[in-house]
Amino acid sequence: MRATFILFFITFFIFQPAVSAQEMQSTESARVVNAVEYALPYPGILPNSPFYSLKMFRDRVIGSLISDPLKKAEFSLLQADKRLQAGIFLLHQDPSKGEVAIATISKGENYFFDAILIAEEARRKKLAVRDVAIKLSNAAEKHEEVLVGISASISDSQQAAYEKELERVRVFQKRVKPLIPR
Repeated sequence: MRATFILFFITFFIFQPAVSAQEMQSTESARVVNAVEYALPYPGILPNSPFYSLKMFRDRVIGSLISDPLKKAEFSLLQADKRLQAGIFLLHQDPSKGEVAIATISKGENYFFDAILIAEEARRKKLAVRDVAIKLSNAAEKHEEVLVGISASISDSQQAAYEKELERVRVFQKRVKPLIPR
């Protein structure tokens, strides 16, 4: 019995990591070299849930209670990231939900635009927007990366709306660059 436990321990806890490391190395080398290091948050409840409207109400209330412009910009960016991720989740769950996914992504990009406007206004008020601007810049690159990555999942009927959102993100990238102090 004891010998079986020791053999089990050696097999699964000592030799397994070596195999996993080799698998991870080959997977990592297959990834795109210029991947943006920006993590999208878990979206929580998706738009196809009956409780989604409650979540949106809660988020609007929270957003309206934030008075600090930098925190409000970060909150809007968080909402944009969650909506983008929710759209991606919807596409992966059911590719036929492409229309809802694109609409969700579009609403997320509206939040992204709001975050940029708030950051621009904060800069005009001479607030230190550097950290928020860097987050916005990284997020814009990540949004573009993710949108480019899902292009194959978009049906022909949603292609025009998808292209519009991709172009919006590219405009956001240009608009955020001047916010970052040199």
